[in-house]
Amino acid sequence: MALVKGTNSYVDVAEADAYFADRVLDSGWSDLTVEDKEQALVSATDLIDENPWTSVAISSSALAFPRVGTYFDPTYGMEMPLDPVPVRILDATCLYALHLATNKSTLNPAPANGYSELTVGPITLKGAVEVSPQWSMPSSVRSLIRPLLSRGYGSNTWFRRN
Repeated sequence: MALVKGTNSYVDVAEADAYFADRVLDSGWSDLTVEDKEQALVSATDLIDENPWTSVAISSSALAFPRVGTYFDPTYGMEMPLDPVPVRILDATCLYALHLATNKSTLNPAPANGYSELTVGPITLKGAVEVSPQWSMPSSVRSLIRPLLSRGYGSNTWFRRN
């Protein structure tokens, strides 16, 4: 299935191209084929949607966004709507797609160094460790989505006890 904005991706290739055209972050995005860009955007959307978001999705048959309600955006210091799709999600999709496209082993991680045992001081690692794609999310993407996560999963909503 090809990329279909609003169905399997938050961003289409033209929007991602425009996003990276204005930034120093390109790091090879412009060198990718259209097919590679589409695959990266769809994959990034899939991985982003796996997070525990605040509120509820407007539609149960599509993507996690748009959602009902608002969230507090620390950049603007005010409540922002979850419908339409927040700019934070659009930007995160572009950044995550670039990460996935330029680090293809992220989705199929090989055993780390293929070691059977590694000892450093009192610490011994045995066997190989595989990294989950979710844990490979770049910090730039994580910081963008953090305000939209449900309470207890890194959101900026804090609790004050009186």
